[in-house]
Amino acid sequence: MKAALIIALAGVWLLGGCADAPVAPEGNSAFAQSPLPPQTKSNSGVVLVADEGAQAIYVLAFPHLSWKWTTTGVEVLFGGMCSDAAGNVWLANNAEMFEFNHLGKLINTLHMARGYAQSCAVNPRNGDLALLLNARHNGTPHVAVYCCASKNPVRLVIPGLPRYDFGAYDSNGNLFVDGYNRSSEQFELGVVPENRVRGHLISISGGTINIAGFVQWYAPGNYLAVADSECGTAQLPCIHHVEISGSTGTITGTTFLEGPSGSQIFYLAQGVIDPVDGSLVAGTRGPSTRSVLRWSYPAGGEPIDRNEVTVKYPVGAALSTK
Repeated sequence: MKAALIIALAGVWLLGGCADAPVAPEGNSAFAQSPLPPQTKSNSGVVLVADEGAQAIYVLAFPHLSWKWTTTGVEVLFGGMCSDAAGNVWLANNAEMFEFNHLGKLINTLHMARGYAQSCAVNPRNGDLALLLNARHNGTPHVAVYCCASKNPVRLVIPGLPRYDFGAYDSNGNLFVDGYNRSSEQFELGVVPENRVRGHLISISGGTINIAGFVQWYAPGNYLAVADSECGTAQLPCIHHVEISGSTGTITGTTFLEGPSGSQIFYLAQGVIDPVDGSLVAGTRGPSTRSVLRWSYPAGGEPIDRNEVTVKYPVGAALSTK
């Protein structure tokens, strides 16, 4: 029965640390960096930001977001990102997944035979890479989980969740996925428990989540952080604090986010919360500015840092540490 749950995707190779993973050729002319990083290794943290408007990946120093370099020539579409323990960052990009190292250099490409890669998540317990795939050719949205023991992904599904937008593992290996149900025009949240291939929906109480944004397990607070670009009557981006118990999620708090000097933000792209530094970094778009901002978390309010890069249309972000 277990073998029947292992779904081989034609033309797909396992990446993410396996010895036989194919590596993109050195000097691939389709990808360029400016300027080239002076060192070959770094022990500092960086934030990689995907910009759909500029078709570029920005590498910003963490935590203060000063510009380090830019990788260009990358086709950025959906832009969901995730990072692993080695400091490598994955970028979901429709029919492909791009892997960048800590320096922002492309080191691998995963070609998808089925589904559109929307975003990804890495299991902190074992390093498994989960790819969130939406329907192609009337197929079924699902999660393809890769581990280094096999080149064939395990297929996970959450019945009742018609679209998979963002995913995140908790410290116990449970995978949470959110999405927007276009039929009911409602936010949906689901979970696939550890060592299961079939998940279930989670009903939300204590408030309303309007727009499906990034999710991340916030270990210090023992809750799932769920981003929403349209919170409350103020219509400000926020992060909901959702405590999970079985099939129920209860909103126990909300962190509201403002732009510089209290300016309005009308869209919050994917972000990442650093539990050690205690801050949140995300790409934003507002009536007069588009940038990458850093807030104190869970305090929120006005940002404490902004980047020095003029971003056009930020869609994804991931923190890389070594």
